[in-house]
Amino acid sequence: MSMSQGHHPLSLGFIGGGLSSAVGRTHFSASRMDGRWRLEAGVFSRNPVINQETARQWNVDADRLHPTWADLIENEAGRLDAVVVLTPTPDHVDQVCALLDADIPVICEKALASSLEDARRISRHYDPKSHFLAVTYNYSGYPIVRELRELILSSYIGGIRHIRLEMPQESFVRQLNGKVVIPQQWRLVDGSIPTICLDLGTHLHHLANFVTGKEPSEVFARFANYSEFRDIIDNGEILLNYQDGINSAPPLSP
Repeated sequence: MSMSQGHHPLSLGFIGGGLSSAVGRTHFSASRMDGRWRLEAGVFSRNPVINQETARQWNVDADRLHPTWADLIENEAGRLDAVVVLTPTPDHVDQVCALLDADIPVICEKALASSLEDARRISRHYDPKSHFLAVTYNYSGYPIVRELRELILSSYIGGIRHIRLEMPQESFVRQLNGKVVIPQQWRLVDGSIPTICLDLGTHLHHLANFVTGKEPSEVFARFANYSEFRDIIDNGEILLNYQDGINSAPPLSP
């Protein structure tokens, strides 16, 4: 039944995503596009001024604005249909696990976790029979991507033998008034998985899987640094072999 036939919008809470966020306004706008969601609660920023101003601009009642994500979970459990996690990737694991423990459905910005250890920790808190956990990958929503997926999966264009994906981004060399713009601090720290792989690489992996239905079976990666931020990886070239003979580059020499 459509919303116009009497259903109320689903209630949504945000953790992160304030006015200073790179993705908050996008998620706020997307949640309102079809009238099926209404943002009713949140903790939008550690900065109390930004937290309060975000709530004011987005018409969140003062009594549904919280100072910490732990307060939001404690006070909003049972009142919300879902919480969207929009904090930096390294913060996700604690917040997602706590939301799952409170039986609150979770919609998480990519990447879900920063490491294999964090992913395993989340899996220990996640019960597929009783929990809802989704990760957003917005590029798969484009009509042309969905049309390509149908063409491939229906074999309309024949068997896929080679796939190539690129995601150029100038985050680490972007300048303003002749000076390099410093990215958010969490993007300047690499863990066991380079942040650029979590930030951009996951998009490419998801798109390849979305349109082909295949998972890579072999991976070879070459990383480099070209920016003035010398302690991070800011460029990656990743060669993949997929199931059924699909590859992302010419075969490597033994």
